Amino acid sequence: MRGGSVEFGWMERPKGGTASTCTDGRWAAPEIYDVPGFRVALWVASFGIAALLWNAVCTVPGIPWNPARLAPSFALAYGLPIYALRDSGAQLGWFYGPVFPLWYFPATFTDNPTLALVSAAIENIVTLIVPVLLVIYRAGATHRRTFIVAAVFCAALLLGSPSFRWTFYFLHVDTVCLACGLVACTALHYAAQRPVGWALHVAAIAVALALWTKQVAVMLAPGMLIWLWAEGCRRLIWPFFFWCGAYVGLTTAVVFARFGGEEIMFNLVLVHLGNPLKGGGAPLRDLVATLASGVGIWVPAALCCLMWGRRRAVQPLTNDSSSLIRLLLWVALSQLPLGVLASLKAGGGLNSVHSLHYAFVAGVVLVVHVLSQPVAAVGRARWESLWWGAALLLPVASGWWLEGKADTAWTIHRGQEPMLAMVRENPGRYYLPWHPHPDWRAPRLSVRRCPLLFMAQRSGSAGRESSRGGSGETHHRLPRAGAKQICPALFPRAAAG
Repeated sequence: MRGGSVEFGWMERPKGGTASTCTDGRWAAPEIYDVPGFRVALWVASFGIAALLWNAVCTVPGIPWNPARLAPSFALAYGLPIYALRDSGAQLGWFYGPVFPLWYFPATFTDNPTLALVSAAIENIVTLIVPVLLVIYRAGATHRRTFIVAAVFCAALLLGSPSFRWTFYFLHVDTVCLACGLVACTALHYAAQRPVGWALHVAAIAVALALWTKQVAVMLAPGMLIWLWAEGCRRLIWPFFFWCGAYVGLTTAVVFARFGGEEIMFNLVLVHLGNPLKGGGAPLRDLVATLASGVGIWVPAALCCLMWGRRRAVQPLTNDSSSLIRLLLWVALSQLPLGVLASLKAGGGLNSVHSLHYAFVAGVVLVVHVLSQPVAAVGRARWESLWWGAALLLPVASGWWLEGKADTAWTIHRGQEPMLAMVRENPGRYYLPWHPHPDWRAPRLSVRRCPLLFMAQRSGSAGRESSRGGSGETHHRLPRAGAKQICPALFPRAAAG
C-alpha cells in the first residue's frame, strides 16, 4: 500500500520496511518503564485511576440519567416495545437504534436494580478502554509493558478532561457506537494489510452495528472507503462497499421486522429531522469553549511527544502504524460535519462529535510510540522520566480535582432499592418521573420480576414536542391508565460518599 503524498517525522515510512525499534511491525518494550521516576509515576497514576473508576461505578446508580438508559434493555427482556408512534401513549422516548439496548441486555439478568446498574457501569468502562487497546495492539504495541502504559495513559487523559470524563459516569449510546467504529477500523486495516477475508466481514458487520447504534455513524463507511482509495488499496473498495451494503441491509430487515418499519422511521428519522437547531452563534461558541477546556489537560503529553521525540530522533512509525493513524484521521474528518450539526440540534452536545474520539485514539498511538523508543543517556533519562511522569500525573490530579467539585459517591448508591420496595408494597399507587425502575409493569408480569419502570421520559416527550411529533399531553399519560390514586414521590438528594 502506498502512503499519502506528504508525511512528517514519525509518519514517514522507514526505509527497509520497519523501524529499528520494531520487529516484524511490533514495537519494542518501552525502556522508560525501567526508569525509577517514571515507574513511580505510573504506579501512582494507576492507583489514582483505579480509585476514580471505583468512584464512577459507585456513582452510576445514583445518576437518574443511567437507569433511564437501561429501561430499553429491560423492555426487551420483558417483551415490551421500545419504539412507539406519537399516539401510542406512554413510551420510552428511545430515539436511537436497538444495538445499545442489546449491548446492555446482560444487566437485565438480575432483579436488583443496583446490581444491574453496577454491572452496566463496569461494562461501560470495558467498552471505553478495550477498543482503544485493540487499536494500539494493531498499531504494533504487543508488549505487556506497552499495554500497561497505553491503558494508563488512555484512562488518565479521559478522566482528567472536564469534557470527556462524563463517559465513565453516564451510560450513553455514543460509547457503544465508538466501540463499534474502532473495531471496524481495526478489522479493515487488518484486511488491507493481510490477505484474509474474515477481517473484511468483521469490519462491515461493525459498521452496520455502529449505524444501528447511533445515526451519526452513517459517515463511518465513507471515511473508510476514502482511506482505501488514498492508500492505494482499491482492490478492497468494491468488496467492502458490497459487504457493508449487505450487512446493513440484513440488519435493517431484521430491525424493521422486529420493531416495525413505521416505528423505526418515526423515532430514528422523523423526530431527528424535525428537531430544531438551538439557533444563534452562542451554541457553537459554547461547543468550542467546552472543547478547549476539555483538551487543555492533554497539552503536556503532546509537548512531551514533540520535545523528547525530537531530542531522541524518534524512529518513524512502521507502515502498519502510520496507515492506521491515517485511517483514524480520515474517519474523524468524514464524521466531523454531521457530528457538529448533531451537537447544534436541540438537546445535542459534544458527545455527538465522534471525530474527537478518533483523533484522540490516534494521538494515544503516537504517545505510546514515542514512549517505546530507546532511552537516552542516564542523566537525560531522569529528566525525561520527570516530564513524562508529570504529563501522566497532571490528568490524574485533574480527575481528582473534578471529582471533588462533583456530587459523586464512594460507596455504591442504593437509592433504587427503597423505591422498588415501596412500589412493591403499594402496587399502582406511585408515579416516579425520570426514575425508570420499579413502578409500571405489564399485566402479565409479576412486580417482583420487573425492577424497572417503563414510562414516557420527560426528555423523550420534549424531543417529540420539539419535532412536532405530537403534543406533550399525549406523551405524559400515566403508565397505568385509569389508576385512581397516584401519589407523587419525592426523595432527598443522595449524599456523596
